Amino acid sequence: AANFRLNNWYYVFLPRTLPERWAGILVSFATVVPAVVLAEHALDAAGVGRGWRARPISLGLADVRWYAVFGALATAAVLVWPLHLYPLIWGSLLLICDPIVYRKRRELSLLADVERGDWSRIARLMLGGVGIGFLWETYNHWARGKWIYTVPLLEDLKWFEMPPLGFVGFPFFALQAWAMYHARPRSSPPAVLFALAFSVVTLLGMERYTISSTVPPTSVWERASTDESARL
Repeated sequence: AANFRLNNWYYVFLPRTLPERWAGILVSFATVVPAVVLAEHALDAAGVGRGWRARPISLGLADVRWYAVFGALATAAVLVWPLHLYPLIWGSLLLICDPIVYRKRRELSLLADVERGDWSRIARLMLGGVGIGFLWETYNHWARGKWIYTVPLLEDLKWFEMPPLGFVGFPFFALQAWAMYHARPRSSPPAVLFALAFSVVTLLGMERYTISSTVPPTSVWERASTDESARL
């Protein structure tokens, strides 16, 4: 949804029929946050980052809710000045969501980890974010239906479809995804209805703003092939 304003990527060659296209989009996006969480769990089970501790750090604010205010201001700034502040979108929601986790389940809060001087989970999330991001970009590079980045000031060089500097966003996105996952409300009719409504509005917006092309019907391919044969 933020990309409607940022215009940092668009999609090509998606399925032609609307039900197939929307089903594919929903399934694809639904795997993103669980992938980040599972990557952290897998690295934890492998013993990565165990004992990575440092001196406890004071957050400097008596109430963590102020971080949510900073996050909201950063998100608003991105939407107002997207050309230069677009990188902030990959971390601003962390500041909004993690204070919620801090109050609900402090043992899962990244802010609480910093307070304790425990960097193991943060390191695993960032490492997993880089790995998953590389995997996603690899898949996308070879896919027929794919996203193409149009990142301001970073169009001259790309690894796969991503500007190299763009890979820096994945570890911070992983932190954000963790906080979003654990800040989610309990399943309830209002929460489910909101999620459905938000998803539908976002899908409609994607149809208008970010889906550039879909697979043409077979008849179009046949007509183009016939026209080319006739020309030859």
